[in-house]
Amino acid sequence: MDGVKSSSRVVVIAATNRPDALDDALRRGGRFEKEIDIGIPDEKGRLEILMIHTRDMKIAPDVRLEDIAKDTHGFVGADLSQLCQQAGDECVKEFMKYFDWDEGTIDAKVLNAMEVTQDHFNIAKSK
Repeated sequence: MDGVKSSSRVVVIAATNRPDALDDALRRGGRFEKEIDIGIPDEKGRLEILMIHTRDMKIAPDVRLEDIAKDTHGFVGADLSQLCQQAGDECVKEFMKYFDWDEGTIDAKVLNAMEVTQDHFNIAKSK
């Protein structure tokens, strides 16, 4: 596209978690107008991400999202999403023994008792 004049506009949006692996020719002046570095979220950003990913989860009172945010330095949104998903999975695994597999149902009392605990998050983080 160097030296080509056109009345049409082209928008290129790309993302990478390895900007150092990009060919220098792509980053040379005149190729792209803007380059935006999002970076890794700080503790406050990680807490906000955790709050978003746990808002529809039944969370036990012992869960301290602030502590999880503090202990997950270097995690990005995808990592925190996976952590929350894994913690939920750990909760389900714990209660699977109470599911009625023959009937294909889950008793309402079991569903009401299910909540993601700090231990579930700790197990998820270790994985």
